[in-house]
Amino acid sequence: MKRIWIAALVVILALTSGCGTILNFRSGDPEVYGGIQKDVEFIMTPPAAGGGATNGSGPGGAAPLLIVAADAALSLVADTLTLPVLLRKRRMDQDREAEISLTDREKETTASRTPPDVSLGKPLPLTPPR
Repeated sequence: MKRIWIAALVVILALTSGCGTILNFRSGDPEVYGGIQKDVEFIMTPPAAGGGATNGSGPGGAAPLLIVAADAALSLVADTLTLPVLLRKRRMDQDREAEISLTDREKETTASRTPPDVSLGKPLPLTPPR
């Protein structure tokens, strides 16, 4: 029976490994070490009143907290391994924003160089008057 519990715990830990990191990247705007941040937010969130946390299996209960605490260690490793990817993504986003900003400035500069519509009066006839 004890082996079944150990096997179940190993499976659960394997399935949840780095879950905070995965959620961090799914957000579209990942934070540096965001997986750890998400795990800590979950741990620090108080259980909902009457949410069934009294038996240790609800949000904020002992079982989820143990799993998230184990996941936090795995998220630390996953966050460290994905740090170069995250920094590259941020750099590319900054370059893209700078390029868009430069394009907008070029449009403004081009618009300011365009000569204004100026009229010098009525055009002169091509044939001399008689």
